[in-house]
Amino acid sequence: MRYTMNSLLKVLYPNRVVEHLNTNSYALDIVKIIMGVVAIFASSQISIPIKPVAITMHSVILCIIAFTYSPRLSFLTILTFIFIGVMGLPVFCKFSSGINYFLGAAGGYYLGFLIGTPVMSALKDKLAENFMNVTIICIIGHTIFYLFGVSWLASMIGLKQAIYSGFIIFIPSGLAKLFVFSSLFSYVKNLRQK
Repeated sequence: MRYTMNSLLKVLYPNRVVEHLNTNSYALDIVKIIMGVVAIFASSQISIPIKPVAITMHSVILCIIAFTYSPRLSFLTILTFIFIGVMGLPVFCKFSSGINYFLGAAGGYYLGFLIGTPVMSALKDKLAENFMNVTIICIIGHTIFYLFGVSWLASMIGLKQAIYSGFIIFIPSGLAKLFVFSSLFSYVKNLRQK
């Protein structure tokens, strides 16, 4: 994890800054949280606007965060993203913000992100990071996302419609994104081990 993040930091910041961050774990954690929040924000804006919940690139970014951050840091990153969005910074889909948006159709998914991403992060520390395990971990995380999302949505539009609109319709794009992430992650990991 540290190798991957430090490589990215060296591209973005001068060596002196990286050296300082390496000796100050608190500062490094803050930088990681900021980078994670920016990445989630960017993924929020890449969307297919269907109702009641848009298809976004959240799942790919959340998998990246889960596999490069600790469970604690991934939780804090998602919590920070949700907090600044609720407080009014337009970080949600289509530059939305505020408590009303969070309490709308997508709110359950954000709560699912808050729980599911650290779970993926914890599981990746316990299992070998091969293609099959990475895929299984991502499926477990996404199951948590959808359990929260569909349950929340069901309180607004009913369970049957929530299962269709909040889960079934996402299956094709979700599987494609999981396959791409698992393949790329396994490929990059194998390259680093050579």
